Amino acid sequence: MAHATAGTKKPETTTLRTRQHDIHTRRLVLQRRLEDGYRRIDQALAQGEDIGTWEAFWIRLLHEYESVCDEVADESMAA
Repeated sequence: MAHATAGTKKPETTTLRTRQHDIHTRRLVLQRRLEDGYRRIDQALAQGEDIGTWEAFWIRLLHEYESVCDEVADESMAA
């Protein structure tokens, strides 16, 4: 019977780390998009532009960001 060596990772550990990395990356991308969107909305508002559509999209991004943050918390509790 073969024994695992010290440097060998179990496939499920690698998969978990990959998933955690993917979730973290998604969170960072969404965070940057939210920051950029907030800045653009602020600029458009200052110029007197209608921002209703932009705000609605920004709020959808915010909800997506919150969902990803929930996934991060769930993964942390599972680890």
